[in-house]
Amino acid sequence: MKHKAPTDDNELLIRLYALTHEQPIEHFQNAALELLKTILPFDAAIWGAATAMPEGIDIHSFHLHNKTPEMVTCYEEVKHLDAASSGMFHKSRATQAFDTHHFFSERHHRPIRDFMSKFEQPHFLLTTDLSPTAHANSSLLHWVTLYRAKQTSHYSATDVKRMHVYAPHFKQALALNRSAHLSQMASRLTHSAGAHKPLHALAIVDTRGHIYGRDANFMALLSKASGEDCACSHVLPASLTMGLEEGKRSFRWRQLVVCCQVEHGLMVLSLREETMADSLTKREKEIAMLVANGRTYKQVAASLGNSPHTVRSQLQTIYNKMQVNSIAELVRAMPVEE
Repeated sequence: MKHKAPTDDNELLIRLYALTHEQPIEHFQNAALELLKTILPFDAAIWGAATAMPEGIDIHSFHLHNKTPEMVTCYEEVKHLDAASSGMFHKSRATQAFDTHHFFSERHHRPIRDFMSKFEQPHFLLTTDLSPTAHANSSLLHWVTLYRAKQTSHYSATDVKRMHVYAPHFKQALALNRSAHLSQMASRLTHSAGAHKPLHALAIVDTRGHIYGRDANFMALLSKASGEDCACSHVLPASLTMGLEEGKRSFRWRQLVVCCQVEHGLMVLSLREETMADSLTKREKEIAMLVANGRTYKQVAASLGNSPHTVRSQLQTIYNKMQVNSIAELVRAMPVEE
C-alpha cells in the first residue's frame, strides 16, 4: 500500500508520532519506514542496534525492511571490513552517504564489495546515534541504513541533511511505540491479577542485557532486588543477563521471578517478587491452579490420575506452604500466570 507523501517535514513528524500508538509493535518499524520512503526514496533498509568489537560491529537487534535474513548472515563474514559502520562509533550522532565502489575501493575490500553487489547495495545512507547513557564499556549504537539498488541513484547532500534531522525522531518514535506495547501488556496483567496479586514490572531487552524500553516499576524492582541504584542504568545486572543468555523462559533471580518471551528479535522481560506459591512443586502448582479455577477434588483427581484422597492430602500440603486456610485464600495467593 502506497502512502501519500507528506507536504512538509512537520506533517511527516506528525504522522510518524501518530504511528506510535496506531501501529502494534510488530508493524511499527515497517510503517515508519514506508512513511519515510515517501519523502526520502530508498529500496530497502535495516534498523537496529549494535556495539563495537575489534572484529567489527556486533549486532544486537535488527529489523529488516525488504531484506532477507541471509544478508545479515553473510554480513558476519565481511563485517571486519566495514569501515563505514565501525567509523560511526567515534561520533555521538552522525549521518553519511556512501558509494560502495568508491568507499570500498581497496584491493582488500573485494569481499565486502562482492557482498554489496550480491545484495544490490551500490548506495547506502547510514545514520547513527551512540547512546550516551549505555554502559561505559559497551556503548550501544542505534542505526538506520537506507539502501538504493540502482547504480545511478546517489544520495545527495540534501538527502543526508534531511535524514540527519529525521533520525532522532525515528529513534524516539520507536521508543514510544515500545513503551505503548509495554503499557498494554501491563494493563492486561493488572486486570488479570487484581488487587491482591504481586506487582509485575516489564521491559524490552536484548540478550546482552541492554534495555530498549521499560515501565515505571521495572527499575525500582530491579534496584530493590540487586541492592544497587539501577534508576539511571540502561543495562541489566550481569548476573541477570546470564540467565537470559542461557535461554530460560522462566527462572528466579535474587528475590524475583523472571519470565521472558521473544518478540520481534528482542525479549519482553517480566519481573515480579517471589510469593509463597513459588515454593510449590510443579505438581502442587498444577493442583493449586485447578482448585483455584473451581475444579472439585474428584475432577482434579480424574485429571491427574490420582485418588480424591491423595488430592486432599496434597492440597493440605499446599495450604501449609502458602499459609492459607481456604480455597478463597488460595485464589488470592496464587500469582497471575505470565
